[in-house]
Amino acid sequence: MTELQKIIDRLRGAVRVGIGSNLYVKFMAQVADDLEALPQYDKEIERLNARIKDYQDACSQKQEIINDSLRLLLFYAHSNMHHVVYGDDGELQCNTCGCDFKRDSSQVLLDKISNYNLAQWAKMQEARKHD
Repeated sequence: MTELQKIIDRLRGAVRVGIGSNLYVKFMAQVADDLEALPQYDKEIERLNARIKDYQDACSQKQEIINDSLRLLLFYAHSNMHHVVYGDDGELQCNTCGCDFKRDSSQVLLDKISNYNLAQWAKMQEARKHD
């Protein structure tokens, strides 16, 4: 017999004997009923936690698909006369700025592109000074 069941049995005993006022007896009966229902709640909580985990897993998979699609879109949009991208061997990389659209996160891609663009801008500003 579990500790919880022992408590419930003591409460039921107090209710049967009628210890205390009627209000107290009704309260103790309700407490006993609530305690008996706890294992059912535990099962329901386990079921809900499993559903939440399934939902989180599905969201994670969808997020991965979205991120892959975004990186592929960025790869195609990145190609121009200044950036030589290649993807014929399954890779998605830029030789010019070092972006790896297959492996880098979107934040790393943003950082690499921004750093490259800032460096190019600085070169242009320096070239203007000499003109």
